[in-house]
Amino acid sequence: MRKRTRWVDSRQTHLLFRQKRAIGTDKKAIAKALFHLMILGVLVTASTLFYVWSRVEVVKLTYAIGEASKEEKRLLMQHERLNIELARLMSPSRLSHLATTKFQLQNPKKSQIIYMTE
Repeated sequence: MRKRTRWVDSRQTHLLFRQKRAIGTDKKAIAKALFHLMILGVLVTASTLFYVWSRVEVVKLTYAIGEASKEEKRLLMQHERLNIELARLMSPSRLSHLATTKFQLQNPKKSQIIYMTE
């Protein structure tokens, strides 16, 4: 039974030396593998953080667009109210009433009217 284990051990050793890749006990190979794994981890972490950051920015911008839309509606309504008030303030009947009551203006007499002809 002892010979068989020796043969298996020598066969495993022989197979290990024939491999093209580094053996797991080589310190340089382990360091290189850890370095590659670390680089992969950094890349995965960076890409995940970028994805999360972009999603957060999308949510922020969506809220900002919503707030801007509300502000636009409010300003449009205020603009309409101001247009209505301007039309009311500029109405001829109101201006005529103000001219006669507040400023004591009178309609011009026929002698005060001058017609311009060509």
